Amino acid sequence: DNIVAMLKDGQAVCSGTIQRTNSNKLVGGLYFARQSIEQAIIENGLWSVASSVYRGASPGNLQTIQDVIRRSAYSMVQFPAWSDQKHGPWAQLAVAPLDPNRPPFCNSIPPAGTSTGVDKYQPWSSFAYGYELTGDPIFLSKALSLASGGTNLLNSLRASKYKNLENRAALIGLVQTLP
Repeated sequence: DNIVAMLKDGQAVCSGTIQRTNSNKLVGGLYFARQSIEQAIIENGLWSVASSVYRGASPGNLQTIQDVIRRSAYSMVQFPAWSDQKHGPWAQLAVAPLDPNRPPFCNSIPPAGTSTGVDKYQPWSSFAYGYELTGDPIFLSKALSLASGGTNLLNSLRASKYKNLENRAALIGLVQTLP
């Protein structure tokens, strides 16, 4: 319960990100940053907690954790995290200045504030969770874009065979149930 409350309180209000790390390995150490891979792992953990701990036992905490996941999932598919040019969420993204008294980055990306590439490995479950919680087709559209386009998300996911199945399973399962 305390962790759920902390995540809700610590989630970036303007962007929905749930990670803020200072590391010279992330955007050159110039800013606090988030990695999409870590954010997706956190979402997976939260989804598991929602499903195994709170569902049927604590409606209030279930709603809170689902709200955190929902906002986090949207942060994967919208500016500033999503790159339309590269068709995916930036692997690394500056989220705030190193000065904690300055506000986070909400409507812009600072110079050198992203990695050079997007994450095509981990964020697949974020699209599934976002769609399941909202029904918003943006999640399926962005997943198709990340899957290298085409016109059919399930076929695009199947084309990858078993490669990275553990990270694609939630999305594959969801897409198989859609009309």
